[in-house]
Amino acid sequence: MDIKTQVQTRPSHRRIFKFVFLIGFGICINLALLFFLEWVASYGLNKYGYFTAMTPNLKEIHNSFEFSTTVQISSQGIRNDEVTIPKPKDTYRILALGDSFTFGFGVKLEDTWVKLLEKQLLVSGKKIEVINAGKTGASLTNVRLICKAYKDRFAIDAFIIGS
Repeated sequence: MDIKTQVQTRPSHRRIFKFVFLIGFGICINLALLFFLEWVASYGLNKYGYFTAMTPNLKEIHNSFEFSTTVQISSQGIRNDEVTIPKPKDTYRILALGDSFTFGFGVKLEDTWVKLLEKQLLVSGKKIEVINAGKTGASLTNVRLICKAYKDRFAIDAFIIGS
């Protein structure tokens, strides 16, 4: 076998680079497509109220040696009274997001910092609603998903992230 034949049978660096580039490009296109499909699906499902922070209409009793509290989750999947949809014109809405501190683990709904803040806020001519969308054990990813699920549904004007 002569040298010319040997050189032709080995893959060139160009061919290897082209192969690796095409594989990488294919992976990037597939990831972009998956992100786009996730965005479209979540937009559609959120529009129809599919996602909730917690199980709707859930009633639990939290007991420990320090407290005993009954927790009621609304039909909208939040620890809050039912939120009026569509938002009244004279209302300013704040969505409170976070973990068990925001949720108010161990205290009555009216004693959570969310509802205490709502009582303290005054804006001339507007009713202020602070909506409790806290979830026990929520991570930043959970907070992002909860925010995404409720921001348009409740026509939120501002957000507070507590931890």
